[in-house]
Amino acid sequence: MTQTIYFVRHGQSESNVAGVMAGSELDKPLTAHGVEQAREAGSQLRSKQVDMIVCSPMIRTRQTAEMIAGELGFDSTQILESELFVERAYGPYSGISYEEYTQDLEADTLEPGVESTEDLYARVERGTQWLKTLPYQNIVLVSHGGVGRMVKVLMRNLHHSTHKTIDRVGNAEIYEFTL
Repeated sequence: MTQTIYFVRHGQSESNVAGVMAGSELDKPLTAHGVEQAREAGSQLRSKQVDMIVCSPMIRTRQTAEMIAGELGFDSTQILESELFVERAYGPYSGISYEEYTQDLEADTLEPGVESTEDLYARVERGTQWLKTLPYQNIVLVSHGGVGRMVKVLMRNLHHSTHKTIDRVGNAEIYEFTL
């Protein structure tokens, strides 16, 4: 059975507005604008015959999934959560400005504690394998920016190290792919 996956990055979060890295260690909710973005994504998915919604267990993805469910008339108590789709761990950079992280990344001086792209790739690959075991054809997957980039890497059969060269998925943007 071929599955269609509608990857949706969470709506705008408080961390997005603050301009800080929000890895798996920083769990901030959506802004009012993020809630509206999530509703709009749900509206765009109405014609897709969605039969399951899966999300990362983080608050910003759960809120986004619930807003999408509301737009689709999907029972939000049936949303599945998976740790496999949680945001990349940024360790000491969670809560720190994007600029500071980027400087260290470009200088190849990242502090210990950042999840490697290799580990993120392996986790996202396990997640897509898990999705294949589900008996659903049209799945909305609500996750995070880092995961979204790695999904694109995986779907294009690229090396995990190309992660940062891939276009990011915007807040509440939908990226469709098949498994």
